[in-house]
Amino acid sequence: MDSGRTAEAEAPLQTHLRLVPQSAEGHCRLGQVYLEAKNYQRAQQYFLAALEILPTSPTARDGLASALAGLGQTEQAEKYRDAEMPAQSADRREPEVESVSDEVQLAQTRSAAAFALTDIGRVHGARGDLPEALKLWTRAAEIDPQHLECRQLLVSIYQQSQEYEKALHFLEQLAAIEPGNPVHQVNIGVLASQTGRFDDAEKAFRRVQQLIPDRYEGYAGLAKLYLDGNKDAAEAQRSAQKAVDLAPIGGNFYLLGRAQLKGGNLKEALTALERALELERGNLIYQQALEEVRAGIGEKEASP
Repeated sequence: MDSGRTAEAEAPLQTHLRLVPQSAEGHCRLGQVYLEAKNYQRAQQYFLAALEILPTSPTARDGLASALAGLGQTEQAEKYRDAEMPAQSADRREPEVESVSDEVQLAQTRSAAAFALTDIGRVHGARGDLPEALKLWTRAAEIDPQHLECRQLLVSIYQQSQEYEKALHFLEQLAAIEPGNPVHQVNIGVLASQTGRFDDAEKAFRRVQQLIPDRYEGYAGLAKLYLDGNKDAAEAQRSAQKAVDLAPIGGNFYLLGRAQLKGGNLKEALTALERALELERGNLIYQQALEEVRAGIGEKEASP
């Protein structure tokens, strides 16, 4: 590893350890940075410190063994390797640093730096310095394209401040990192609908349906999207009905009632909304919708 890459990871990790000196993970990550840089003496120092904090840490034991092997202390290295991997023969044990590619080293360096920046950002956030926390979490996301936690924190903050476009930016990154996670797609659908990005919201909710076809969230989300956007009434009804079939809860019956009302089916809307209110007694939104439907039925029956 070149000196620039080492410094990039080293500085935030050193800051992290000044703030959280009892962080075994921080010591391990810094030890790994020095291990990759073939600075075995410094690596040994930090892995030993990690073991003092958390003696059962396999990461610290393995890292210390690799550092000792790099220093030529083979017998001592074997003791630590035996403690972690008793089934592995000695002739198969090579110092990890020798077998790690440059690409893996770079990924590990970025991960270590992002970890430290994210943790330091937490400290600033706890102290009320949110702008500095956002700056550090954004930097962590720039450094490590696979780091989840910094992006999750950014999404949370931007959602709370109603900066939905910024939240969507990092949500889309999370979805790219974890394409099989339906939670990201649900959140994208909700925020995209709130910002008027109908096509993106529709795509996200349909993706949810593909990922978890036996859950209601994708169907309920799509039904609400069509209803709020005054779009395809028939599709809203189909999606709401599917949501009810999968999860007969108050919220889904409410959506079905709205969809039936939008399609002009007053009696079906009445039945669905009555069921919603039975399941969630006292819900004022459901009560108001039910009264509106009853009034509509009364007007229709009273008309000549």
